[in-house]
Amino acid sequence: MWEKESDRWAEAILETEKHCPKGTKLIHVADREADQFEVLFTLIKNNKDFIIRSKHDRIIENGDHYLRWHLNKKKTDHEFKIFHTKLKKMWMQL
Repeated sequence: MWEKESDRWAEAILETEKHCPKGTKLIHVADREADQFEVLFTLIKNNKDFIIRSKHDRIIENGDHYLRWHLNKKKTDHEFKIFHTKLKKMWMQL
């Protein structure tokens, strides 16, 4: 059993790649549960590509700004409308 939730995420990330053919390009995608220091550290330390839905509005770079402030200043390259029968409408911006 894992001691912390972050241990479960970090282990799953590394274990997933063991089951993929050599040379497969993976981008790990996770929800807010994975927005934890240990998970981010594991991904970066192992040079993995990832998208994690943010839970925390973290201080970034030199500490002058927060993540959401920075993202709001960025130009959106892609925007998707996602429809689901039980949900009204969701937007995803990249």
